[in-house]
Amino acid sequence: KKDNKSSYTSDSIEPKDLSNHLIAEGEKLKNQNPLAYLHICRFIIALPEEIGIDKDKKISALKFLIENYSRLENNISDLAKLKKNIINTLDNLEFTNDDYNDILLTFTSHKFDEIKLFIYRKQKKYKETLRLYLDENTELKDKRKTLFNFINLTLTNLKLKKGKDQEIFKDFKETVMNNLDKIGKISIDDLQILINTWYLKDKEKVLENLGRNPEIQL
Repeated sequence: KKDNKSSYTSDSIEPKDLSNHLIAEGEKLKNQNPLAYLHICRFIIALPEEIGIDKDKKISALKFLIENYSRLENNISDLAKLKKNIINTLDNLEFTNDDYNDILLTFTSHKFDEIKLFIYRKQKKYKETLRLYLDENTELKDKRKTLFNFINLTLTNLKLKKGKDQEIFKDFKETVMNNLDKIGKISIDDLQILINTWYLKDKEKVLENLGRNPEIQL
């Protein structure tokens, strides 16, 4: 609808057009005022999928947030909400493995380990997921509960499948075995259940791997 003062009235602007206009204006601040652009990026990733913002713009916003977090973290009071918005974006858009890998390259802080974990699980990168859980510097919440749930659920699901998944099952099961000493540092009780469930026929190998941590072996 046209009026005398402007080309269009506010109620004639589509949400997507308005959002794209704000994004374009915000990008002008990227180098001049990174903190202001940070908030623009938070706005971008919080936009509902039905708005129809290009995936590339959301990926760019995600990467900027992650890359600049350590420099701007003192200005973020609600990190939990930010991480939730990022995970929702990753979950609701159709990302390729290349998209995920591109985002993973930006991680330099353990503050975003929950997002790394989410991406690894999406990509079915079981070894990388286990490695992140066992990283002593990780800041994952409820690590004990979620680690053992992940291992048992992954082994159970892979065991039920056929073909190539059987090779993945055997490979992941062996990877878990090779890390039993590290897993035991998180919970000896849960480790015992894990061994009784999956490794009763591999006692010698179990003892050999636990030998790297004599306290757990005893």
